[in-house]
Amino acid sequence: MNIAAWSVRARLMTGFGLVCALMLVIIGVGLASMARIEAGLNYVVDSRVPALTATKNLLSQTDAVAIALRNMMLNENADDRKKQLDTVTKAFEQTNDALAVLDRLVVLPKGKEVLQQIKEAGAKYREGQKNLSDLIMEGKADESRTFLTAQLRPVLATYKDAIGALATRQNELMKEAEVSSEAAYSGARTTMIGLGVLALALAAGIGTFIA
Repeated sequence: MNIAAWSVRARLMTGFGLVCALMLVIIGVGLASMARIEAGLNYVVDSRVPALTATKNLLSQTDAVAIALRNMMLNENADDRKKQLDTVTKAFEQTNDALAVLDRLVVLPKGKEVLQQIKEAGAKYREGQKNLSDLIMEGKADESRTFLTAQLRPVLATYKDAIGALATRQNELMKEAEVSSEAAYSGARTTMIGLGVLALALAAGIGTFIA
């Protein structure tokens, strides 16, 4: 093919076609890169952040119950004890809400296993809390202290350890999502820079071709 014999019109049309093709490639790559970045951000915002928040809420509500039980043991006032029981009830309601969120968001096998441990330990803790509350309300101070030390505290420790394990797992997943998003952004930037350089080289080549 004798390119030198081409007319100016043919050269312009060919050059214009090549530029348009490269622009379509750049647009396609850019849109694909943006879609990956958006997916990563949506994953963090819609899944990882709510799961981590719910896990931290479990810890907060567990502490709230423990403090309320302590207050019941320290203060013999009936009205105050009723107030503390109301606090316990609300804390467990918040716990149920957090578990519902985690049931929806925790999908990986390792996370589901830890979540099941939380549910089992939490059920034992609720039962122990009820037994301790009954002892306190019945005025059995010595039995209450014995029950707290010998039975409820070990259950609480197991419960909080399970919650802590899930929190650690959620932090790991958050970090992985962060690294993935950074990699997607870096890859997209490198690709776009490369395509930009290619576009400049093509433009220079086309200029020489037309001349």
